[in-house]
Amino acid sequence: MREVYPFYETPGVLQLRNLSPKLKGVLDTWARRFNLKAPWVQEQALTTLDLWRQHPTIIEWRPLEWGVLDLGEAYWGAVSEKEQQLTFTATWDPISESQTQAMARIQDEFNRYLKEFMSGLKAKAKQRGWVKPREKRTRSGEDPLLHFKWLVRYQVQGWGYEEISQEFTDQDPLGEAVITTDAIRKAITATAELISLQLRE
Repeated sequence: MREVYPFYETPGVLQLRNLSPKLKGVLDTWARRFNLKAPWVQEQALTTLDLWRQHPTIIEWRPLEWGVLDLGEAYWGAVSEKEQQLTFTATWDPISESQTQAMARIQDEFNRYLKEFMSGLKAKAKQRGWVKPREKRTRSGEDPLLHFKWLVRYQVQGWGYEEISQEFTDQDPLGEAVITTDAIRKAITATAELISLQLRE
């Protein structure tokens, strides 16, 4: 690792611009092989490599997956974990207030507090540059990740639209689900555009 990654001992500096030519070449080869040439994908791959480097035994207790490192609140999130914590306290004097009255009062106080907390946190995040991401809606079934799965089949695994259509049809226990290859192509194209990924040819 040290020979291809010059900042091996320094956490948090694994970035595309800091790569040794050897690691850059390996990463480019990997990206071409799986049609994942978008810079954000390569940066996520580096984040994952860095996670595995920092925690080499992780594969013994967890399946391999894309890594997410805590890179600090300024980089990683608009608001810190501490700012995301909701703390609410209420009091009740059972001598001067019935349980029913106290429950209604405390519920009202909590609802107001929660609304203010969430509005304030959202405003703070927006002030720090957070923008609500576009959402991907799926009309083709219950699975919200379905179009992303189709994109993986097409882009990474090299499947054709016909194969994806057949897989979707085969997964329906009643055999009633039919989706055209044109609909699959449109869904894959829209999903790739959403995540800034250039489709393979």
